[in-house]
Amino acid sequence: MVTTRPIKEIVRDNLNNLAAAHPSLSQHKQIAAKSGIHETTIARIRKAQHACDIETLEAVAKAFGLHAWQLMVDGWDATNPPVLQPLTEAERRLYEKIRDLSSDLATVNRNS
Repeated sequence: MVTTRPIKEIVRDNLNNLAAAHPSLSQHKQIAAKSGIHETTIARIRKAQHACDIETLEAVAKAFGLHAWQLMVDGWDATNPPVLQPLTEAERRLYEKIRDLSSDLATVNRNS
């Protein structure tokens, strides 16, 4: 579905919904501290007064354990972020391999 809403409004809504769903990141100051983005910029993004650059969006998304693209998807529930779905069988197998490798790397890192 193609949206006609401005991206900064979509990001505003998603960020505010995420903040509401994550009490430890509900205030501008908390998001700023975790993302490394100035508190004033966070406040402006949360009011759709600022169309941020991709680096800022990536830092804010990372504070919530997300990717920047997820903050630009309209109409999702903050407790259930959107995920990429494989379109082909080859993509499905690739995603499975990546998931398995990620799990293997996490095990190695814990044992290091």
